[in-house]
Amino acid sequence: MMLEVLRMIDTRHWGLAAGYLSASIACGLAAVFVSTKLVRSSRPFARRRPASSTAVSRLPGPLAAGAGRGAAERASRSYSGQ
Repeated sequence: MMLEVLRMIDTRHWGLAAGYLSASIACGLAAVFVSTKLVRSSRPFARRRPASSTAVSRLPGPLAAGAGRGAAERASRSYSGQ
């Protein structure tokens, strides 16, 4: 692709080079978009975890879910040296 664009620029076909480059980029992005949609639609029963429960439940120690109110503040004070 770059060879054709460079030849167009060397022969001073600015508009043709810009159009060719723009069309190539647009078609590439469209191909990525379509292929992503096809892959995501081909596995409709994929397991999806809820975002709210996984982030907090995997924290270690006093930051874990259910550690009690104020546990995060106590832990941050102990790590900061205060």
